[in-house]
Amino acid sequence: MKADHLRVTIGYGKKLLSFKIKNIRIIICSFFFIGGHVQNERNIPYQTIEMICIIGSGPLLNGVFAVFFYILYYLIPNEYVYLLFLFNLWLALVNVIPFKVKEKQSDGYMILNLLRKRA
Repeated sequence: MKADHLRVTIGYGKKLLSFKIKNIRIIICSFFFIGGHVQNERNIPYQTIEMICIIGSGPLLNGVFAVFFYILYYLIPNEYVYLLFLFNLWLALVNVIPFKVKEKQSDGYMILNLLRKRA
């Protein structure tokens, strides 16, 4: 969506590595396997549909990875591939459920709020 600055944080905890490629700052933390988040900035404010596309791309990508690992599991049966399938499926499903815990909001919650504001 033509962001001016993008910050990708992989994992949580102590920062292990940080580097920049053009306008993208990538930060890798000690618990890199737990999750992460993306922050982006643009001088021109995002439209609602652009925000929904940005927010929805996370669960959508996890869904695509789940399908990929599901197919790969049947081609190459392996418990690690099956675990990757289940993990990505879980991430895709849980992230579209609208919920908020303290300051943390799921992607589904943020999309629902954007749709409410638009209506």
